[in-house]
Amino acid sequence: MNAGIVRGLVKTKQGWPVSPLPVCPNLPTDKPANGLTGKQVNRLTDMPNLYVALTHYPVVDKRGDIINSAVTNLDLHDISRAAKTYGVKSFYVATRLVDQQDLVQKIISHWTNGSGAVYNPARRSALELIKVKSTISEVAEEIESIENIYPKIVVTCARR
Repeated sequence: MNAGIVRGLVKTKQGWPVSPLPVCPNLPTDKPANGLTGKQVNRLTDMPNLYVALTHYPVVDKRGDIINSAVTNLDLHDISRAAKTYGVKSFYVATRLVDQQDLVQKIISHWTNGSGAVYNPARRSALELIKVKSTISEVAEEIESIENIYPKIVVTCARR
């Protein structure tokens, strides 16, 4: 299977690079990734330091304005289940809006501590991966404190 190249930008502490960095799940066998060769990294679950974040600010709307976008229940469920499937350590939701942070916490609580936890234990374990932060910078700082290295941040965009 040849999954296409996902293009994104990688941010370091020094700032954003000018050109996009290609990221491909089909690693060539001669290029190391986290100390492993492509033959050794046959599933994403083999990657020990993988984190995912969904940011709701800054988001550019269809007019080009920078806005806060709304958190959706569907995003929380779908992304956390995919994260659990592929061995992601944590799924961060970054939103500056306190009411949106409260909403995320309420949904997480229902599925991890409330009746939803008993009703669907698989969903519980997926939603336990979610952490709420205000900004991507806060996410990066937390990952750095956990991993003792500043994370590479790969950004995707829905724009063509």
